[in-house]
Amino acid sequence: MRYIPLIIPILLFLFLAKPLIVFSTAPEPANKPVNDSMLIRQAEGLIRQAEKQEVTSPRKALVSAQKAAELMVGSDNMNHLLSQAFIQTANAYLMLGIIDSSVIWFNKVLSLPDVDATAKGKALGLLAIDYKKLGNYDKAHQYANEGLKVYRAINDSAGIFKMLINDARIYNSTGDHKKAMQLYFNALKFTEKIKDTLETGQLYGLIANVYMDIDQDDKGKTYYRKAIQQLKYYKSTSFYGDLLNNYGIVFYDDQAYDSALYYFNKALEGYKNIGQTDAIAASYQNIGITYVFMDNETKGLKYLHLAMDMFKASGLQQDMASVLVDMGRACIETNRFDSAGYYLNTALDISSAINHAFYKKEALLLLYKMNEKSGNYKRALTIYKNYVAFKDSLDSQEMKENFQELEVKYKTAKHEKEILHLKDQELLDRADKRLLSLGILGLVLFFILTMTLILMKRKKDLQIHRQKALVHQKEKALSRAELARREAHEKRLENEIEFKTKQLATHALNMMQKNKLLQDMTEHISNGMKHIEGKGKDELKRFKHELQQGLNVDSDWDLFKLYFEQINESFFDELKKINPNLTGNDYKLCALIKLNMSVKEMASVLNISPDSLKNGRYRLKKKLKLDKDDDLNSLIRNL
Repeated sequence: MRYIPLIIPILLFLFLAKPLIVFSTAPEPANKPVNDSMLIRQAEGLIRQAEKQEVTSPRKALVSAQKAAELMVGSDNMNHLLSQAFIQTANAYLMLGIIDSSVIWFNKVLSLPDVDATAKGKALGLLAIDYKKLGNYDKAHQYANEGLKVYRAINDSAGIFKMLINDARIYNSTGDHKKAMQLYFNALKFTEKIKDTLETGQLYGLIANVYMDIDQDDKGKTYYRKAIQQLKYYKSTSFYGDLLNNYGIVFYDDQAYDSALYYFNKALEGYKNIGQTDAIAASYQNIGITYVFMDNETKGLKYLHLAMDMFKASGLQQDMASVLVDMGRACIETNRFDSAGYYLNTALDISSAINHAFYKKEALLLLYKMNEKSGNYKRALTIYKNYVAFKDSLDSQEMKENFQELEVKYKTAKHEKEILHLKDQELLDRADKRLLSLGILGLVLFFILTMTLILMKRKKDLQIHRQKALVHQKEKALSRAELARREAHEKRLENEIEFKTKQLATHALNMMQKNKLLQDMTEHISNGMKHIEGKGKDELKRFKHELQQGLNVDSDWDLFKLYFEQINESFFDELKKINPNLTGNDYKLCALIKLNMSVKEMASVLNISPDSLKNGRYRLKKKLKLDKDDDLNSLIRNL
């Protein structure tokens, strides 16, 4: 299982892109004069562009940096621009996972005549990262210490901070967790003091990794959660992918393998989008060992072999040792003891050669379990003794107590007003002598450089503030437009309902008036027929019959129903759910009750007597399954 370190941006990230040409020599000089101010401006623009692209698109950053180098090669007194172009080229290779090329280009920076101290310190620090990735920890420490000396000589506190974090990660890789944790907590005080959310979040992740390495899982999980909270606004970057990967390992350790696979695959998706080679391989490794413990050893070994091929192609011995340990674990699960022994012994050889304590410990433990499972108890006992002796030397109780003491000191020191400054008396004396020798000229140059950096920072902050204000204004305008649109839509619906309600009421009134008129006319005709005989009486009788037919015309009810359903869409459906055997007259009566009409008005519309209407209401109440005390009007109005 692989924890991927959450590396501060200054320590960079390793990415994989499409195959690129690896330059082993500097690019040819440009044909145009290199002292041309236009070419210089072009080179400066390309370098700035590469700096912006190095995290999100390292392949594009490589192209921009190499173009800048081509413009500056062969120039006089332009080594500061050329060194920046070389550094950005090396950065791009480092982030693409092409470590050998990265080493070549950083060494080109160091070989430039009169290279400034800042560029030299940066190149030394990143060379330390390169050699750590290659598993050469002695050289990694060497370059980190040289970079620290350079930054201390120029009193660059930010550079010193970077080098300490760099050195801490190297100590952690070699098993010196106590030294690594001391440096991490000192750095954490600094980032929390200046309220740097990004670097604080990544330090939380680095501290969590150390706790997980020494089997203090509860503290590791606590710091992972802190890191997730800190980095929630940086989801498009590779270090958020690292956090997803490491959080997946928390679920893996809890045997929640489905959740672990979910986070591993989400991290893999992000790494593929930005082409981060070693992280892609680490994701394959984590997915593979998870499948092994889900009893899908075949699929698991397939992913582990993919990871091994990628690590081997990049020459990353530390990562090779890690995946070999997991391949050995998978083979033990499937009782393939010969293959397991080969993988684990190879991992043991590599971890011993590069002095990587963690994977050496894991390989010894798995070799013991393999021999015990295969019945070779004598060999298992020998290996177990070696494992215990080695583990005790690294992971003693005294070390854990020291870690707890460190954390207590850190929490107490959080409330102090001043940041703990790292001092080295000998180096300070040398720095004082250097400042005296440089004199006023050195002070002026330092002041100019400081003011330039401050002005650039203020300009960048102002641009960011303006962009945020513009985005905020656009969001407010969109919100107002959306609110106005919704209010207009709601007003239109209200007007439409009001209009349809008026139509329905008008139509019901017309029906009532028409029926009243027809009833009155029928009654008058009936009275007149009593006093007429012969043909005139027959005509009146026929006319009375036509009037009675008019009282029963369904077209009025159809139009009434149309208006009614536009306002009360599901009313009749709800009635049908209560009793599917309701008659047409039942539905008419329910609709009139819904309109809150009186008994007399409803009787007039339905062309029946009020007593008949009351009987109809009684029958309707029974059909709707209401008790004697239940209110028919309340039921219908609430539908």
